[in-house]
Amino acid sequence: MTPAFRTVRANFALVTAVIFGISTAGCAASSDDSRTVGQVVNATSDDGHPLRQVPADAAPKISLEVKKDSDAGWNLHLATKAFTFAPEHAGGPARANEGHAHLYMDGRKIARVYGSWFHLPADAVPEGKHTLSATLTANDHTAWAVSNKVIGAEVEITRGAGDGGVRIHKH
Repeated sequence: MTPAFRTVRANFALVTAVIFGISTAGCAASSDDSRTVGQVVNATSDDGHPLRQVPADAAPKISLEVKKDSDAGWNLHLATKAFTFAPEHAGGPARANEGHAHLYMDGRKIARVYGSWFHLPADAVPEGKHTLSATLTANDHTAWAVSNKVIGAEVEITRGAGDGGVRIHKH
C-alpha cells in the first residue's frame, strides 16, 4: 500500500467517524426533543387547530389574569411557566415549549398574543357577561395539549352598562 493511499484511507476513516458522530449526536438530541416538541395527534382544538400532544410533566402552563385598565378597557396578563413567547418564530416549525397565544372571547378568536401582556379595549367587549380564554400555540399554529386537552386558561368578565365597568370571575 502506497503512502498516498494510506493517507487517503486515514482521511476517509476520519471523515466517516466525524459524520457518524454528528449524525448520532443529532439523533440523541431529536429523540429527547420529541418529548418536549410533542407529537401532532389526530384531534383538533375547538377552532380546528391540530393538537400537539406533550407529556404533562413537560407541558407549558398558563394562567389568565384580567385587571381593569386605569384609562379604558382591561389589561390581560398571560402568566406562563415553561413557555417562551417567540413572535420571531411564528409560522416556523414547532420548538419545545415556545410559540404564542390565541385569545378568545366567547369561543371566537379575537387576537394572537406574542407576549405576556395584552390590552383589551373597552369597545372590543360588548355589554354583558363574557368568557375570555387564552390557549398556548406552537410556532406552527398547532395547539399545545396534554391528554387531548388544549393547554389554556379562562376567566369570565362582565361589562356593565355605560361606564364599561367589569366584574371578573375566575374559574
